[in-house]
Amino acid sequence: LGQLTSSFNTMVDSIEREQDEVQSLIDQLREREAMFRSQFEFGNIGISITDMATGKIRFNERIRTLLGYSTEELQELEWQSLTHPDDLERELPYYRQMLEGELDNYSVDKRVRHKNGNEIFTHVTVSCDRNPDGSIHFLIASVLDITDRIKSEQARRETNRILWLVLDTI
Repeated sequence: LGQLTSSFNTMVDSIEREQDEVQSLIDQLREREAMFRSQFEFGNIGISITDMATGKIRFNERIRTLLGYSTEELQELEWQSLTHPDDLERELPYYRQMLEGELDNYSVDKRVRHKNGNEIFTHVTVSCDRNPDGSIHFLIASVLDITDRIKSEQARRETNRILWLVLDTI
């Protein structure tokens, strides 16, 4: 009976340690989920996450603000329709390679259209999470507005061009 009691107590101690480990893992998971949710919802980068099995897409507030559309409106649009046609031609090969399993991520600078028709310059990084069979589970797009930087560079180039024209006439 003493040996049975000892074995039982050892088993109870082991279960309690395992419960503590599981609780610690749950706490860590909750903390990571809270950090991800905070970055997703309140970061300064637009993010969309597409579940390829269901077609469901989540958009954060920044991407909705950047593009001027509601979540419902964005659900109805395809990313290709928001992309400037010249930039779409450059991006499509990367996207196809990702779908075919040749790439896991890519980045492009491209123009997108705001709901009001304005052109926005963006730096977009698209990455994927793959299932064990190699198919894409999630597509994650990060969209950074670089319009101010691009317009500043364009203005600087134009100023330099004008300066060179003036200097050539002197």
